[in-house]
Amino acid sequence: MRTKNYWQAALFCMAALLTASCSHDDDGYWDLPPAGLPDYSYFRTGWDQESLQIDSSATAQTVFSYRSWAEAATIRRTETSLQAALENVNTEVTVNDFIIGTPQSALDYQAVQSRRERNVTITDSLMIYRQRYRNFTLEYRMPFQSAFYNDGKTSGQMAHLRFSPQIRDHGYTVSDLKSETENGSVFMRKLFRHSISVCFNGKDYQAAATVILKRRAGNENEDFVVKSALVDSGIKNLSNQGNHASYTSWLKVKQTFNSGKQEIQTFEVLMYGIMATQPLTSVKINGKTLIREGGGFDDESTHVQTVARNKYVDALYYERPYTVTYNFGTVTTVFQHVEAFYNDGFAVLEFPCIKYTEIKDNGSLKALSHHEDQHGSYGEYLFSHTVTAKFKSYVHSEKNSIQAIVTD
Repeated sequence: MRTKNYWQAALFCMAALLTASCSHDDDGYWDLPPAGLPDYSYFRTGWDQESLQIDSSATAQTVFSYRSWAEAATIRRTETSLQAALENVNTEVTVNDFIIGTPQSALDYQAVQSRRERNVTITDSLMIYRQRYRNFTLEYRMPFQSAFYNDGKTSGQMAHLRFSPQIRDHGYTVSDLKSETENGSVFMRKLFRHSISVCFNGKDYQAAATVILKRRAGNENEDFVVKSALVDSGIKNLSNQGNHASYTSWLKVKQTFNSGKQEIQTFEVLMYGIMATQPLTSVKINGKTLIREGGGFDDESTHVQTVARNKYVDALYYERPYTVTYNFGTVTTVFQHVEAFYNDGFAVLEFPCIKYTEIKDNGSLKALSHHEDQHGSYGEYLFSHTVTAKFKSYVHSEKNSIQAIVTD
């Protein structure tokens, strides 16, 4: 009787297993490993190319929308809608002058915000293409979305589209606009136009920038310059005493005013060149061999002070440290010079200036004497550092030295 019951129980268990195996298509798993457990490492993703829609009807931007999907061990498929946009630029900027200058370009990425929809987290991100000009910064904004699937057992980044970082710059144009008056002040205006091309999903799309540049020219009831041209320039009264040279730089400029009046004016700036070596406080002689490890100007330590000389002229006073590094320390020589610019908002003219050239340095370590006492032998050494440079036809030279005792 026991044997018969045993075989009935065994047959019942086998039937139950066969029934579970046959009903596998009805549950949430597929591609199960032989053990019958879900493969949580399984993850596939992609996006539906037929779902891609491009809307460029708005003047502010071009919008891209599409659907991204993912498959995991616990789901057959989940889908979510994602978007991206290429925004145009339309703005107005008040500037100090209409000198555009050469732009410095940079690309930046920012994560803006995230939200969760069931097992999918959607992140809003932003790609920004910046161009920094002399007086303003141009920003092209390219927002895009990405999605991340996570059900607690399986996770993965879902397929999404983003803009290529390889941006093609088409340059800019500048044209005149009519002036306008605000609260008694007259503003001259110019129209700045610029465009770029960006690749998205293998195709190029264009974004455009329209910027109105405004500059305050003067009061409503006064004359102000609307055009200028260089007539002549030069240097006079060049003189030198020791390592200090001075001279006068001048510009002759033809100015045209809003009333139609024209004037020729001469602008002068007193300039100079000075060279001075700093004390050798950082040099510590502790050996008999001198090694020059490097030298040159330290641009990060350069100090520039701007002084307005009059309504149109700014003078820039430069202090540039020239540092030579030895195995015993550093020696610094400060070079000073002046640069000046005429700027009426329409033209920037550079005053003739003289800068230091042919800068040379030389260091030496010379034994002066040798002695012995109860403590051992030692020597007296002289460290010397010389810097020479030309300022126009003058040669400036600085020499500094220290003595040190070096034991054997």
